[in-house]
Amino acid sequence: MITVTDIYRADPTKLQSILDKLIVDKMKIDKFFSIFLDNTELEDTNTDTDDWTIYKEMLKEYERIDHLLTTSRYHIKYNV
Repeated sequence: MITVTDIYRADPTKLQSILDKLIVDKMKIDKFFSIFLDNTELEDTNTDTDDWTIYKEMLKEYERIDHLLTTSRYHIKYNV
């Protein structure tokens, strides 16, 4: 699992590799959401179901990857 510390410590070559992996990870989560939301009926009134739990966990992962992508792009752009 890639962390912010990995990004801060990476040299430019490694940083590009991290960015590439994060892009692939985000694409996989995008695909998951497309399939999941097409095939799952989430209840508006009951958000304690297994489907909602899966949705919330994947949303957290999506946000984590999005944050890491933003951080990686910043470090690549500004050579921090």
